[in-house]
Amino acid sequence: MNQESLFEDLPEVDSGKYEASMLSNQKFCDQVEQSLVALGFREAQGVPSQNEFLKSAPYTDMYGGIRKAAFLVQHQTLGAVRIEAHKQEQSGSVDQKFPFFLESLRLAPEHNLVILLGGKGYKQKAFDWIKTAARNIQDKQIKVFSDLDEFISFFVSK
Repeated sequence: MNQESLFEDLPEVDSGKYEASMLSNQKFCDQVEQSLVALGFREAQGVPSQNEFLKSAPYTDMYGGIRKAAFLVQHQTLGAVRIEAHKQEQSGSVDQKFPFFLESLRLAPEHNLVILLGGKGYKQKAFDWIKTAARNIQDKQIKVFSDLDEFISFFVSK
């Protein structure tokens, strides 16, 4: 068997689905940003000061690579809050990435961390797992939200 025959039966990747997923996630992050602005936060150009946020905030992931969280927000009472926001409308691999999201976020320098999930493309058991795993982390305050409204309610209440 030669190298070519190993790959002949592989299905073609539907780049349209990937692009649609990326666009959906970008729209979700835009909604989060609009919500932050509506709450009185403004975009920072560097390290955010009180009531500011930084988009695509870099940090080191669990493998030592550079990862960008959707937002780093300087909240009036919570202080610095790093937010990982992900949306997936259709069933896919996002829930398989939950352990990576959680462990990488746990290693971020901030104490207050948020995983904000949109859409219904993840499995309920995976969502239950990440909520429980986040709650069991003792050295950080990690909140997991299943939709934007739930997150905004939390952010306003603090």
